[in-house]
Amino acid sequence: MSLGKPVVQTYLTLDELQESICTLERAIEDEPSFAQRMGLERILCRFLAGAAMIQENHEKFLQDAPSGADLEEYLTTYSKAVKGTF
Repeated sequence: MSLGKPVVQTYLTLDELQESICTLERAIEDEPSFAQRMGLERILCRFLAGAAMIQENHEKFLQDAPSGADLEEYLTTYSKAVKGTF
């Protein structure tokens, strides 16, 4: 519950999120109905906010990494995940 309403929490990988953003952008361009475009744009805004949050968390970790070894491990894992080879 959030603000007295049921909510859904889900997890998307970064590549899934980026793919969904691209799909929504194309769908918005092709959608003839104004009401449907507005609905798709609301979803797109949430996904873009999620992508921004991932970037902020990534930058924060880079600043707060406790040691060189931890930073190296994180960057290796992050790089593999972004490339889809994880």
